[in-house]
Amino acid sequence: IAGVTLFLIGSTAFSFLLYKYLYNHHLQLVDQQLEMAIESVSGTLDENLHTGIINSDSISKPRQQEIEGYLSSLVNNTNIDFIYSMVKRDGGIYFVTSNLTVEEKANNEVNLLSPYKDAAPAVYAAFDSGLQQTGEYTDKWGTFRSVYKPRVANDGSTYVIGADISLDAIKQLNIESTGKAILAWLAMSLLFIPLFYLYFRSMLREEKLENEKYFFDTLTGLPNRSSLIKDLESCKMPHMALIEFNNFHTVNMAHGPHHGDQILKQFASRLANFNHSALTRKHKTYRMHGDQFAVLLDQDISSDSIKRSMLSFLEVISNEFEIEGKKLYLSLSIGGTSGRQDALELAEMALKESTKTQHPVIFYDRKEGNLPEVYKKNLQDIATLKKALTESRIVPYFMPIVNLVTNEVEKYECLARMIDKDGKVIQMPDQFLPAAYRGNLYAGATRAMLNGAIDKARETGKSMTININSTDIFDPRTSQYIYRRIKATKMGHLIEFEILETEHITNYKLASRYLNRLKSLGCRIGIDDLGKAYSNYERLMNLPIDFVKIDKTVISNLFNAPGAFSLVREIVKFAHHNKLQTIAEFCSTQEIYDTVRNLGLDYAQGFYIGKPSATLLEDRGLIQASA
Repeated sequence: IAGVTLFLIGSTAFSFLLYKYLYNHHLQLVDQQLEMAIESVSGTLDENLHTGIINSDSISKPRQQEIEGYLSSLVNNTNIDFIYSMVKRDGGIYFVTSNLTVEEKANNEVNLLSPYKDAAPAVYAAFDSGLQQTGEYTDKWGTFRSVYKPRVANDGSTYVIGADISLDAIKQLNIESTGKAILAWLAMSLLFIPLFYLYFRSMLREEKLENEKYFFDTLTGLPNRSSLIKDLESCKMPHMALIEFNNFHTVNMAHGPHHGDQILKQFASRLANFNHSALTRKHKTYRMHGDQFAVLLDQDISSDSIKRSMLSFLEVISNEFEIEGKKLYLSLSIGGTSGRQDALELAEMALKESTKTQHPVIFYDRKEGNLPEVYKKNLQDIATLKKALTESRIVPYFMPIVNLVTNEVEKYECLARMIDKDGKVIQMPDQFLPAAYRGNLYAGATRAMLNGAIDKARETGKSMTININSTDIFDPRTSQYIYRRIKATKMGHLIEFEILETEHITNYKLASRYLNRLKSLGCRIGIDDLGKAYSNYERLMNLPIDFVKIDKTVISNLFNAPGAFSLVREIVKFAHHNKLQTIAEFCSTQEIYDTVRNLGLDYAQGFYIGKPSATLLEDRGLIQASA
C-alpha cells in the first residue's frame, strides 16, 4: 500500500512538473518562432515604410494591399496567427499594416492607422523603453502569446513589429504532449525506470557537450567570446583586459600549427592560474580567437589597482616557451577597460593602441575621462556609413585572380570601398567596417557587396568572390537575403564566398547547413586568410569548403622566413589531398608569382597581376613575361 501510494504521489507530481516543463518549453519555441517571423518581415516592413506616417494616404492602397498580402501569405504558411506593425500617435496605438483576417479579405479592407484600442501594456512598454517585449494578453480576437520588437524609422520615430500565436493552440499541444508522456510513464515506468535514468543522463551529457560548443573553446577548454559577452551582462563592476601575443603568426610559420597550439594551451593555463594581492575575487579567463585571450573581473577596485595587477602579470607570467628542445620568447600586449558600456569595443581599442605604440599596457576608464578620440568619433563614423549605404556609395572594387595553369584572369575578388558622390574612394574597409559592426550596419554593407557582385557577374560572365563572416551566416535576415537573392537571380554559378579564417564560428553544424544551401545554388565556398595568426584546420574538415586562400603574411615572407615555404607546401598538400583548390594572395612581384606556381598553387592574386579597380581588368595576356 505504501509503495503504491508513493508511486501515485510521484506520478502526480511528475505529471504536474512535466506539464509545467513542457508548457515553458513550448513557450520558448513559440517565442523563437515569433522572433524569426518578425526578423523575416523586417526587410519588407523597413524604416522607409514607417517614415512620415500621418494619415491613411501616407501609403498607397496598392502598396498597403501588397504588404498585407505578403504578411497573410507568411501567416498561412506558419503557425503564426497575426503579424503587424504599429506606430504611436497622441498616446494611442495605431496599426500601420498587418495580415488580413478572412472577413477583412472579403471586404477588401486595409488597416492603415486603424486604432488598436485594447493594446496590451507590453506594446506601450516596447514603445517607451525601445526594448523587445514578450507577454500574453487577451483582446477581442482571443488570448495570445506575443513578441513586440521596436525599430527606428528614418525620420527618428519608433515603430513596433508584433507577432501573435494563440495560447489555446499552445495549451492544446501541451495537454496532448503531457498526456502521451504520462501514458508512457504509467505503462513503462515500473519496467524501464533504469533505462529512463540512463537516457536522462545521456541527454544531460549531450546538452553539456552542445553547450560547450557554443560557449567554450575546444583547444584550451576556456570559455569563448560568446561566453564573455554573456558574462559581461551580469557583471556589476566589470573590469576587462584583452591579451594578445605580438607576431604570433611567426610561430605557426616557423614551427607549424601543432606547436602553436601547445603554446596557446600553456599560456591559457598560466593565465587562468594567475593571482594578485589586489584581486579579492577570482577572475575569469577566456580565449577570444587565435592568440587573443581575455580576463574579466567583477570587483570594486580602483583603476590604479587594475593597472598594477596587469603590469604585475607581465612581470610574473613567463613568456618563455619550449619547442622541440629550443626556448622561444614571445612578448604580449594588453588592453583594458572598466565599466560595462562598450567594454569589449574599448578593450579592443586599448589592445590595438598597445600593439601600435609597443606600450605593454593601455587602459581606458570612463571615470578618468581618458577615452580614445576614435571612440568619441564612432557616432560620426556610424552616421557617415549610414548615409553612404542610403546613397549606394558602398561599392565593390574588383581585384583580378589568375589561373596559374592557363595564365588567364578567371575571376575577381570584390573588395568594399566607400566613395563620394563623384566616385572617388574616400574610405577603405578597415575604416568603415568597424563602424558597421558598432552601428549594426554590417548587414547593409554585405547586401551592397552581394548586389554589386551579382550585377557585375551578370554583365561580364566572370566569377565574383565576396567575403562573408559568421555575422552574415548566423543573422537570419542577412543569411536569408543572400540565399533568396542568389536564388532569384540564378547567378550562383558565378558567385563565390570567402569566410575569414580568423572568424569565430561557434556552431559548425548550423554554418555547414547554410553553406551547403548556398552550394546547392551553384556557389563555391572558400576560406580566406589561411595561415594568418592561428590556422584552424578544424573548420576545413567541418565546413563544405571548395578552396583556400593563403594569407599575404605567409606569401610575402616566402623569401624571408624559412618556415614559409614548408607552411605553403603543407597547405597545398593538405588542400590537394582533400580536393581543395588553393589561391595565393599578395603576389606583388614576378618572383613571387613564379614561386607560388612552382609550389603547385592553382590561383594567384596581387599587385603584380592587378590592383583593385572599379572596372574589370581586360584579359590581355597579363603574365606574358613568366608564361
